[in-house]
Amino acid sequence: MAKAISLIILLVLLLNSSCIIDKNPVIPNEVGTYEIAFLRFNQDFQTNSLSDIYLISSNDNKERKLISNVISSKIECSPNKDKIAFNDIVNSLLDIFIINIDGTNVQQLTQNAGNNFLGSWSSDGSKIVYWSNQDGVSHINESIFFIDLSSNSKTRVTANSATNIQPSFSPDGEKIVFISDQDNLQTQFDIYVVDVDGNNQTRLTNDFGNNYYPSWSPDGDKILFQSNVSSNLDIYTMNPDGSQKLNITNHPGSDSSPSWSPDGNKILFTSNRDGKSEIYTVNSDGTQPKRLTHNPYTDISPVWSPAGSKIVYSSFEENNYELFIMLSDGSKDFRLTYNRRWDMSPVWLTTN
Repeated sequence: MAKAISLIILLVLLLNSSCIIDKNPVIPNEVGTYEIAFLRFNQDFQTNSLSDIYLISSNDNKERKLISNVISSKIECSPNKDKIAFNDIVNSLLDIFIINIDGTNVQQLTQNAGNNFLGSWSSDGSKIVYWSNQDGVSHINESIFFIDLSSNSKTRVTANSATNIQPSFSPDGEKIVFISDQDNLQTQFDIYVVDVDGNNQTRLTNDFGNNYYPSWSPDGDKILFQSNVSSNLDIYTMNPDGSQKLNITNHPGSDSSPSWSPDGNKILFTSNRDGKSEIYTVNSDGTQPKRLTHNPYTDISPVWSPAGSKIVYSSFEENNYELFIMLSDGSKDFRLTYNRRWDMSPVWLTTN
């Protein structure tokens, strides 16, 4: 399924690969007032994936366009909040770019014979991890690399003929967690961890199910992931050696999109357990699940603020996705964007 997700993303992006991309960013004023960056898609982004990257302030809903006409399924903000990484298509191939949040200095980081999918930043902001099919355009062979931004050098982390995707750096930058079908080609995705130099690869899961989107706890002591090993999609944690797996949602509904709170005490996720996609939290030990959103719309893509006091998310209101913000307990929910395009994939630009 993870392979299918990756393929769908690529097909969506390639629909606009023949478009002329405007690489001239729109430079905003008063950058310090903006708290959130996001992608503003055309309304039907499944057939027209062009989007603009915007910044917005939650104080007065003031917006600024950062750059126009990119083709990316997500954006990632650097840890010190001064750069945004995104994907775009050049000559029919997907590459990785970064831009300063003042709209200057657009840099293309990858340029090879394959498609390069954005992963995430290292915690010190010096590297970006990604996956690529540069060894062949088939999705059957995707490898993990990282870029050292000081030299723009690329380091290969995996070297096999399998699909290796969804990488994430450990907080100390010494290891990378990812999923791969290398032991069950095209049939099962398991979670692996490896040193950044490619050594000491260890398989962490080995059960009859697929495991997705692993991420490290803020202290590096746990790994969070979602899995369908129990026939429905649940959220789990485990130690970095694969021991002490814990199903923290354990519900017949579909629970997905998990993320750690900044202090590591709670997990934010979406679930259809009450009939449609809503936003929930649960303690990291699986206790005290709490529904945060209560509205007639589909709510997706929740993201903690860096201090953990707020949550931004997308909600399908008035036949398009708009951004909303609420406090981390679900109170004081208010709408942030008002337009006819789809506002999605928010990231925080502040440190609080």
